[in-house]
Amino acid sequence: MTLRQALKSQYEKDLEKAPLNHINQNGLLLTLDKTEQLYKGIDNQKKEWIAALQKTGIPIFSHSCINCSSPNFIKIFQHDTEIKCRKCGKSQIVAITSTSQQIQKTLGELDG
Repeated sequence: MTLRQALKSQYEKDLEKAPLNHINQNGLLLTLDKTEQLYKGIDNQKKEWIAALQKTGIPIFSHSCINCSSPNFIKIFQHDTEIKCRKCGKSQIVAITSTSQQIQKTLGELDG
């Protein structure tokens, strides 16, 4: 099993064991959407808010879609893979960049 596969497997376990189906973020109730793998909610002005999974050791990064600028959460195991924007559906390959030496090391070891 590659590191990429191991990290994905661990994230899926963390998602299944998410202790909270709802979180309160600055007074707004966000609900866990296991399909999109994030928490989301809509405020009084009809603006959607999202938050990443809270209880996981897997690094998660924010990435703005190149087509619609919508935020998407990218897990470290998704580095250099094609993802679809959660809003517009446009496919794009996402490369994670980081100044952290540990993150750089992990990215280099993903496919072992």
